[in-house]
Amino acid sequence: MNDLVQAILKDDPARVERLLKTKPQLATSRFEREQLFEEFSHWIYAGDSPLHLAAAAHRPRIAKISLVTGADANAAQS
Repeated sequence: MNDLVQAILKDDPARVERLLKTKPQLATSRFEREQLFEEFSHWIYAGDSPLHLAAAAHRPRIAKISLVTGADANAAQS
C-alpha cells in the first residue's frame, strides 16, 4: 500500500490508476495504525482507507479513481 500512499501524496492520478488496475485490492485496503500526514496536516486513523487519504488531501481525481475501482465510500462505518 505504500506505493499507493506515495502516489496519492504526490497527486499522481495516472500512477494511482495503474496501481489499482494491477492490484484492485488496494482500493479496499486499510491503514493499520494512525499516522499524521504532515504534508497536509491531517491524521489518518487505523481502519481508514486510501480513499480517506485522497479526500483529506483534496485529491478529487484520485478519489474518483478509487471509487470506480472499488473503494467503499462508507468504509468508516464498516
